[in-house]
Amino acid sequence: MSHHLLHVVHLLAATLWLGGLALLVLSWLPEMLRTRDPRLLWDALMRSRWALMAALAVLVGSGLGLAWNWLPETRLWFTPDLPLARLVLAKVALATLLLLVLAYFEMRVLARFSADRLGRMGLCLVLLVLLAAVASVVGTEFRYGLEV
Repeated sequence: MSHHLLHVVHLLAATLWLGGLALLVLSWLPEMLRTRDPRLLWDALMRSRWALMAALAVLVGSGLGLAWNWLPETRLWFTPDLPLARLVLAKVALATLLLLVLAYFEMRVLARFSADRLGRMGLCLVLLVLLAAVASVVGTEFRYGLEV
């Protein structure tokens, strides 16, 4: 796949992932917290979950592809002397942290879903949005050549 096409796919997946999470946090989460009815957010999350997970899979896959295009040897990703490697490493670290929060959300919050876990659910969703937003900002630095 060409670098340009991979970049477009990555941006579209990021838009779907971040936009979908932001929609849940900005529209459904306040309503759920106001009414204390967890079914509102649960239903919205279950309806959008497949699209969010597919977008995340494409996002991670295309991100790895872009990293290999920029630095074809994985060992170079861990070379702090290279500005590009610092950006790749920052994105890998953010993606890892995001995936850890998502795993906690899936295994500890959703698996034991109840009204007393509303705060944890909201906190996880907000944290996922913030991590995705920071990753998006770091991603713009590939284009403009700023250093981390």
